[in-house]
Amino acid sequence: MVRRYRRPDFRRRRRRGPPPQEGWLISELATLVGVTPRTIRYYLQKGLLPSPTFYGTATRYQRPALLRALSIRHMQRDEHLSLDAIKTRLAHMAAEEIESYALAKLTSGPAATALGVERPAMARTVATTFAEPETPPSYASVKWDVVQLLPGLSLLVKSDGSPLVKKLAQQIYDHCVGAAQPART
Repeated sequence: MVRRYRRPDFRRRRRRGPPPQEGWLISELATLVGVTPRTIRYYLQKGLLPSPTFYGTATRYQRPALLRALSIRHMQRDEHLSLDAIKTRLAHMAAEEIESYALAKLTSGPAATALGVERPAMARTVATTFAEPETPPSYASVKWDVVQLLPGLSLLVKSDGSPLVKKLAQQIYDHCVGAAQPART
């Protein structure tokens, strides 16, 4: 049987255009929040997160969805609220309040990087920890050569040692290597 007629609204459907390139896929969003993609879908089903425009596997979630998901996690973990209580609380909060709540509870990590938020105190601590020292150290440093005599046995020889010390180290090395080789008959 051949269809002669198509749906009347077949040509009238409006095209959505290409999927957005900014934002996060559901797996990326779940990783940033610290939950599974199934949990994100559950939040969508319960109405806790705004539903994005659907593009199949290319559907991307924008900044407000990430902020709401982070707020949900903080309210569950820190305040031990149920999802119904969280939904009610989020419904009474403005977008700016949700953002300030999520950012106040945010620690450094992938979510902070994704949102472009860097804690100034933390950045300063990391910068000072790994920066080059301003003054050279006041202690004297000594360089040593490590001579492996046998597996598990090493000899430390000062790099600027006298020729007598180096000759003695060589004799010790030769003796240990000779003792380690089996006697040939």
